[in-house]
Amino acid sequence: MQEFLFAFLALFAFSLKNVLNKLILKKLDVYSSLVICYSLAIPFLVVALFSLSQLVPPSAETWFLILFSSVVGSASIIFFFKAVQTSKVSMVFAIAGSYPLFSILFSVFLLNEPFLPKYLVVLPAILAALFLLGYSKKEKRLFDQATWLALLTCVGWGAYFTLAKVVSSSINPFNATFFMETGVLAGVLAYALFSRKKLVLPSSNYQWFLIVPFSILLAIGSISANISLLTIGVSVTALVTSAAPGLTALFSRVFLKEKLSVSQYSGILLLVIALAILSL
Repeated sequence: MQEFLFAFLALFAFSLKNVLNKLILKKLDVYSSLVICYSLAIPFLVVALFSLSQLVPPSAETWFLILFSSVVGSASIIFFFKAVQTSKVSMVFAIAGSYPLFSILFSVFLLNEPFLPKYLVVLPAILAALFLLGYSKKEKRLFDQATWLALLTCVGWGAYFTLAKVVSSSINPFNATFFMETGVLAGVLAYALFSRKKLVLPSSNYQWFLIVPFSILLAIGSISANISLLTIGVSVTALVTSAAPGLTALFSRVFLKEKLSVSQYSGILLLVIALAILSL
């Protein structure tokens, strides 16, 4: 059971940080939150890189992929934070967390990976889950603005993690995480400067009390996932972390008092099942 520790640690860290994310964005703008949180998290990734691996200089081709992933990843995380800021984090994360739908499509069509029979079950299940999550019976419409932002995040993360698969195979997961997450920070800074966003520091100790743990959880989640990949493999790690949308919904209900509709909870359950099947 000890070998599963890091997979469950990644699951816990990724789920709990989403609750902190919502609380942070109640007091601080999207760009300032992202820059501060990523700036605090990356030093932990550096320590993990040199403690658990060694620096591997990327090739010219890998640098291009890192640069492209930085653009996609930074845009995606901005969309995600904006969606979380204006809607329920449990619903937003569940939609954004459906990115394996697009990872599969990108991998099949761009990386020439085989289309496995289980995809015939998984892909329709994820699409059905997205419908259940996005449809508002009360407002009688399919998607609102936050849902569209979450969907854009879903597509972006699908591309980002497809690129991460290629980069990781070239320079190992610890190097890939460091270079790609640093690139995301650089991309967010570039977007902020280009759009002339004013970056501000937290104005109270309470905000720091939220931001520091969020940054630590972000780093712990990434590092634990990488260790888990090396110790128990991709499939088992994915199986454990597939519960993240469900655990996020539970944490959001307990700590944020968020309450979704029956259809949305059904969508989260269907998504967790689909992601579990995908990892088998």
